[in-house]
Amino acid sequence: MATLSEENREHFDTIATTCENQGWQHVMDRIREETRKHKAWLGVNFVNEGEEGEGKRVVKVLDYACGPGTMAATIEPWATEVRGVDVAPKMVEQFNARAKCRRDADPEMFAVVGDISPAEGPSASIAGEDYHGFDLAVVGVALHHMHDSKLVLRRLAERVKVGTGVVFIVDVVPHAHHHTSAEHTVAHHGFSKEQMVDLMKGAGCRDVKYKVVCTSEVSGKEGKAMEMTVFFCRGTRER
Repeated sequence: MATLSEENREHFDTIATTCENQGWQHVMDRIREETRKHKAWLGVNFVNEGEEGEGKRVVKVLDYACGPGTMAATIEPWATEVRGVDVAPKMVEQFNARAKCRRDADPEMFAVVGDISPAEGPSASIAGEDYHGFDLAVVGVALHHMHDSKLVLRRLAERVKVGTGVVFIVDVVPHAHHHTSAEHTVAHHGFSKEQMVDLMKGAGCRDVKYKVVCTSEVSGKEGKAMEMTVFFCRGTRER
């Protein structure tokens, strides 16, 4: 029997070149817009857009379950290094193709295939120092696809800087079970504020903030509309 990670890999490989034409596209547009509005709320000491010179600060961002790079592309102007990680190789190809088109190496931006969730430990591809010491680790509308969300949050928190590193989760509030082409890849039908605060604190984060940012309709099977409400949650690694 396939694991949930394997189900996700197969499904998202299949839609890698068309995912932004799916019913979620306008929701992702709203998320990009709200992320820009909430730059200061995130509490990360980002670089300023256009900041240059030898003294330019290093700001590292990890986009986990990165897909084609929606969150990475939004945050990229505020960082010097962006690393994407996804279980689906075709999604990683899309991310890297777009990163190459955007700019050469400033910021240094690319993705690798990897999985942080296996009980026996994360993939070897993300075991090195390059995949630790981040200023920000983000998961954009993907935590609900991960069976052990507690383990995932803890391992993400371990990869950001102690005392200043931020874990940023974008996902949806609890909702009724909707029939979609991806329903077999879903582990959780949303997260409440209480659940997210518990997950963040359990991962060793403080200064946890949770905010509902938008509600939009998305298309399910046979074009049936369904309403999704998106939240932002952030926490700073304490230990």
